[in-house]
Amino acid sequence: MVEKNDKLVTIKKGITDQNSLPVIVASMYGRKRMVHYLYSKTPKSLLDGSDGVLLLNNLITAEFYVPDIKNLHDKKLVNDEASNLLGRIFKEIRGMSDLELERMEIDKAVHNAIKHGIVEFVDELLTYNPDFIWRKDKRGRTIFSHAIILRQEKIFSLFYRLGPKKSIVASRHDIFHNNFLHLAAKLSPPAQLDRISGAALQMQRELQWYKEVESLVQPKYKDQVNESHRKPDSLFSQEHKELAKEGENG
Repeated sequence: MVEKNDKLVTIKKGITDQNSLPVIVASMYGRKRMVHYLYSKTPKSLLDGSDGVLLLNNLITAEFYVPDIKNLHDKKLVNDEASNLLGRIFKEIRGMSDLELERMEIDKAVHNAIKHGIVEFVDELLTYNPDFIWRKDKRGRTIFSHAIILRQEKIFSLFYRLGPKKSIVASRHDIFHNNFLHLAAKLSPPAQLDRISGAALQMQRELQWYKEVESLVQPKYKDQVNESHRKPDSLFSQEHKELAKEGENG
């Protein structure tokens, strides 16, 4: 059909409550081969801005695009496509207002990328938009806040490149008055926790992560309380109560 009429890939079709490009519709249904084909035929100018972010969101959420982005430096064909798409989108969003960024669900895309450990996504985003280190989502959380909660060490390691800005970024609180240390005190997501077998070793890793973040923040943050009137160490004990019991019994 596309060979007979190459304009078909540019026609937006209604799906749920919005009109979407065929490549986006295919991504919504997880059709990997169809996505790759339609992406190669779709004019890249149509994937600037919100449509590009929507496509990335769908691909990351469906998980079949994750290896493609993770292996940006290993697979040249996919590499070029993925990096070109990221570059176009991130150039496009420079200078956009907060309202425009919210409409295109950029915070959801960033969160999904961090959740899946896609370092290249965050690295490219900050390369084109350095001010994104200050951006907060609706819960008042930044890129590095999410990297701490989701235990994405490689993404959090980008924090060390901030130089003198590190202390300012680390001073930010979310809407629940959690500082960086409160976020590190939270229990790891199951997907991260289960990568280590045995409650004792899991607890050891949790303590290491907490201590790592503790070394980066000012000492006074250890005494700050969040919305629930808990200091970070108290929150850590509460969050890890069951894991500590398992470790003792094991």
